[in-house]
Amino acid sequence: MTDPVTTDLRAQIIALLAEVSRGGSADKVADALRSRDIKGRMSDTCECPIAHLIKTLPGIDQVDVVNGHVVIWASGVEEPFSVDLTGPLTTFVFLFDQGVYLDLVQLLPAVSR
Repeated sequence: MTDPVTTDLRAQIIALLAEVSRGGSADKVADALRSRDIKGRMSDTCECPIAHLIKTLPGIDQVDVVNGHVVIWASGVEEPFSVDLTGPLTTFVFLFDQGVYLDLVQLLPAVSR
């Protein structure tokens, strides 16, 4: 049986992901992320824009985006849990990692010498 905290967080995450994928395409996901000023790093499962989006929810400690789902570690939850990504989100992650949405890439700060 799933604990109430996990059930509540899962519902919040599913609602958030449904909201950003409402347009039904990777481009609409990118637009929704832009409107929220969410960026990320390419080919980094913990720093993907989708991971950053989910981490805006209170209580979320870490998110790993991998193989069409997200694995979430959260405060008050003993075990990580996962949520499946819909087609538009999975396509967005693939295209983002291929460099299609470069404006959503979080630039690393310059290193001073």
